[in-house]
Amino acid sequence: MKKSTSEEKALHLNLVLDDKVLNSWKVASESVNVDDKDEFESAYKTWGRLFVPSMYRERLEEELYLFAKKRSETVADCHQRMRNITRMFSNLPSNALELDEQTLILTFKRAIPNEWKTAYERSGVHITSMPKTVQYFERLERSERRQGLERRSKNWKKSGGKNEGEKNNKWVRSSKKGPNQSHPKSQKRNDSKWCNLHKTNSHSDS
Repeated sequence: MKKSTSEEKALHLNLVLDDKVLNSWKVASESVNVDDKDEFESAYKTWGRLFVPSMYRERLEEELYLFAKKRSETVADCHQRMRNITRMFSNLPSNALELDEQTLILTFKRAIPNEWKTAYERSGVHITSMPKTVQYFERLERSERRQGLERRSKNWKKSGGKNEGEKNNKWVRSSKKGPNQSHPKSQKRNDSKWCNLHKTNSHSDS
């Protein structure tokens, strides 16, 4: 399709689109010279904005309702992902929805981990703007990261600067030593030959 002419692309669309989608394409491309590349691309973009599957809005609503911060993402990344969803709401060709500030704040708070929400509720702080909400949870995020580093540092010092892996390796090395390796004299006695004449072990073959 990339190497096809604008007219060929238009014919292809007329062949593959079902009735509902095809009607929306005909509306968008009406009175457009599809032979002209610029006009075709403009009509194609217009059609993309006009035609939205009926279930698309419902999927967006469900995604926003179930929205939650991922463990692997930062507060800033989580906020950006939520903004992308709300932007799609506002760009719907029909029944577009602009979420007010209070709804955005409630949605973002709901997405945050429970321990952070508990810390916010106990703080007595009342935030009324989205930027300040994001900043508040970013501070909690930095505080939690700093506390984690401090705990790891204390554990490292308590272990004498040696981690558990080093201790385990020492134990494995010592356990590999057999009883004969630990008592070389006993090994030597066991290897000596029995002398029937003297009724004792002898170290000589003679």
